[in-house]
Formats: sequence, structure tokens, C-alpha cells
Amino acid sequence: MSTSSPVRISPRSTRPVATVPPPIISNQKTTFFRVYAQLSPYSYRQQILFERKDTMAKERRSNKWAFLMYEESVPDNYMEIFEGLHVPFVLSPWHDKDIHSETGEIKKSHKHGAFYFDSLKSYSQVSELVSDKLNGPAHVEVVMSPKGMFDYFTHAENPDKTPYDIEDIESGAGFELDKFLLEQNIDNFMNDVIDVIEENNFVEFEDLVRYARDNNYNLLGLIVERTYFFAKYLDSRRYSQSKNKIKPTEENTDE
Repeated sequence: MSTSSPVRISPRSTRPVATVPPPIISNQKTTFFRVYAQLSPYSYRQQILFERKDTMAKERRSNKWAFLMYEESVPDNYMEIFEGLHVPFVLSPWHDKDIHSETGEIKKSHKHGAFYFDSLKSYSQVSELVSDKLNGPAHVEVVMSPKGMFDYFTHAENPDKTPYDIEDIESGAGFELDKFLLEQNIDNFMNDVIDVIEENNFVEFEDLVRYARDNNYNLLGLIVERTYFFAKYLDSRRYSQSKNKIKPTEENTDE
């Protein structure tokens, strides 16, 4: 019966083990991981959300875009440039008296403006248009509220800021400024029409229409849009006046 020889276990090798070099990372990735390591998980999430929102904003499309231009850098013939773009536009008065809230210094003279495109445009399309043609800041924003934009043009709703004259608003390339102003000042124009009715003692709708057509075309547009209201108001005035003319008489019963 044969016996197997014992297995000899060689001692563990003491030779140095070659180390594997770390993977080569590009400079861009190196910077990313270095910044990532310095940020807390919360800060990193906030940074990602900010970048995501910024990307979404720049990918957004709209037919109304707001922009800014400075008097010191805009071409002198900026109105001709605007007209040449064939895009309806509206511009605020020159804001040359705005005060910086932190320093108390007067800000650079500038105009706020808006393009009203016929179709949807992207952030990059409008940004390039403003910076290339008007030497304006590349940042543009979607117009969320025409009413809010108009109020900012003149500071109409902010008594703490310098007011600007509505007559200095500029527009062109087919932008319907009268209609725009009417829509943004609907309450004021409604009061104006009522004042016209009372001052001229109108009781017939025809008289009101004739007056507006001859004296104030903007009011005529409002009257057309609010025909029912003004017709009923005139009916009420006519009825009230006819009622007041009928005075009760007392019969003399004394014989």
C-alpha cells in the first residue's frame, strides 16, 4: 500500500507586489470631482437643480421675449435696426434716473424692451439677436405678464422708483401700441369714457360713438369691446332722466 508524500506549503512570497496606477482622468472630470468632494450632499443637489433649471430656461420657447439695452452701447440708429428686423417690438422710456438700492448711485441709462414674434423662439435665438444686432446683454427672459412689463416700463405701480412718461414709450414694426396701452390701462380708460358720458350728458350710444371717433380713437376701441356695458349704462341714464322729468302732481281738493 503506497502512501502519498506530504504536501509542502511554500512560505508566502515577500516580493513587493506591483501597484496598479490610477486611471487617467481628464482635466474637466478632475475639476468636477474636486468640486464635488468639497460640496456637501445638500449643496451638490442644489447645484444640480440650479443647473437643470438654467438649462430648462434656455431651452424654453416663447413668442414674447424681454431684453435690456444700454444707451452707451446701443447703436445710434437702433430704431432703424429694430424696424429692419421686421419683428413687432416695444421699448420703455430711457431709464436714466434709476437709483441703485445698495450704492445709491444712478444706474446706467437703459431701456427695457420686448419682442412679439409671430412664432415661438428659443432663448439662444433671441439672445443672439439682441447681442449681435443691438450690442445688448445676452440674457433675455420670457414675458410672463404684459401688464407687469408695462408697469415696469413706467414704474406705474412702484411709487418708490422714479416714474417715467408713458409718452416716451417707443414701438414699431407693426406693434399696436395704442391697443397695448388700452389693454394695460383698461380701468383708467373705462373711467375716461364714463366721464365723457357724464360731461356731455350722453344718453344715446350713437352720440358716444360719434364723440369717440372724432376725439379719441383709443376710447372708440374700448367702447367697441365693452359695448354691452356702455349701452346698458346709457339706457340707465336715459331712464333715470325721464323718470325725474315726471313729477307727481297733487290735485287740489279744496272747493
